[in-house]
Amino acid sequence: MYRTIEIKEDDYRYLEKSARLAGTTIPSLLRELIGKKKAADESAFAKTSVSDRTCGEKGRWAKFSEKICENPPLRGAGDYVRECSEKFREDFTFRHDEE
Repeated sequence: MYRTIEIKEDDYRYLEKSARLAGTTIPSLLRELIGKKKAADESAFAKTSVSDRTCGEKGRWAKFSEKICENPPLRGAGDYVRECSEKFREDFTFRHDEE
């Protein structure tokens, strides 16, 4: 399907000159320009975070997640478990090892 668009004469002359310098036609030049614009828009869209793309206020789970990240309730728990497991391994023996 093709569409007809109207442009000013001086804009047409500019496109014509640009196409000629590029060794192509005006329709080909326009397709190339539109393709570049689409790629730039998609790249910019991909770089924005999901929260930047959504409208309105953050949801309940997003707020909860941020709160947990800011102040983790189990901070240091991994170190405690590691220390306990080391102590257990140091003190643990099989009965047959005692002989």
